Amino acid sequence: MMPASERQLSKCIKANYGNWALVHLPSGQWGAIWRASLGVEDMCEAILNGTWFHAANPSFSSRAGALEGIVKGIEREIQNERSPSNKETFKSFLQRARNALSRQLTAEKR
Repeated sequence: MMPASERQLSKCIKANYGNWALVHLPSGQWGAIWRASLGVEDMCEAILNGTWFHAANPSFSSRAGALEGIVKGIEREIQNERSPSNKETFKSFLQRARNALSRQLTAEKR
């Protein structure tokens, strides 16, 4: 059975982009979360209570800010990846994240 913190955090996930998840936190903040962190109970608790976030790994006041963080994270993955097929997969996630960011920014302007 999944621990309570993992269940609670899984309910906060709004979208998945490969190795990244867009998370709307109970505090109202948004997070660009590396998906491997979502399966570790201590990390889930730290994400939920906000102690996981810091200057190098910030939370965001807007969905668009978190999506920008995801875009940057995927761009880093592409730069570091050696496998052409993995790069292509990451590029498809990057395009999805960029499209979501564009839609969000357009919605915010209305």
